[in-house]
Amino acid sequence: MRLLIGIAALAVSILVHAQYFPARPVRIVVPWPPSGNVDITARTVAPALGEALGQQVIVDNRAGAAGTIGSAAVAKSPPDGYTLLLGSSGTITAGPAVFKTLPYDPLRDFVAIGAIQSVPIVLTAALKTPASNYREFAALAKARP
Repeated sequence: MRLLIGIAALAVSILVHAQYFPARPVRIVVPWPPSGNVDITARTVAPALGEALGQQVIVDNRAGAAGTIGSAAVAKSPPDGYTLLLGSSGTITAGPAVFKTLPYDPLRDFVAIGAIQSVPIVLTAALKTPASNYREFAALAKARP
């Protein structure tokens, strides 16, 4: 009987101290300035995410240093799910290839939740450029650096 009472008391204390997620607003950090493609995506996703979570979702633009300022802020935040990074190829994959040192490690400091957008990238040149496709352009760039 004492064992059952002890288990019941433990269960009640766990339930009393349990906190549902999210208990406060969630922040999506966009490491780019407002009105760019990543910002527009965040502002499109935030209302639906907020409705699904039953909590306000705030978009926080932290632009600068090619996305490293906002990314570093998220990497240094508590790992509690309340601060999310809307990363991009610039902050997650290109950053380590371009910068000698970063204030974050994309593999160690972040965990991918999922892809929410795919953006095609198009390379264009002036009509007078003597190249009409990527191979010709690459050859031209090598010949005339």
